[in-house]
Amino acid sequence: MDTSAAQGPTGDGGPGATTASPDFYRNLLDAINDLVWSLSLDGRRMLYLNEAAQAVYGGALEELRQRDNFWLGALHPDDKQAILSQLTHLSERGSFSHDFRVLGGVSGDLRIAGAESPPECVSQGP
Repeated sequence: MDTSAAQGPTGDGGPGATTASPDFYRNLLDAINDLVWSLSLDGRRMLYLNEAAQAVYGGALEELRQRDNFWLGALHPDDKQAILSQLTHLSERGSFSHDFRVLGGVSGDLRIAGAESPPECVSQGP
């Protein structure tokens, strides 16, 4: 296991460190068992996916990251419309909160998941 997250946000462990490195956050998110992901505002691109996705969705992490909309295909059919509706109105509502079922892995095991996310909007210029 990479121990850089245990060294502190700047990697030096020094007191008063205020700037966290991207590796610190990546290691922190990969160390927890809960699924953490980030989507583009339109829901089409996976921007971030932590290692817990392997247990929820099945398959290698890099494979999942490279497959556009893999998570939509894994949604239980009865939950898909509600999730898509929430995504469609995300920019208006300012947040996303919904429990849903995931059909994961090769065996198609049913798993319960939940998502809560205030969107983070990044300006693309003036």
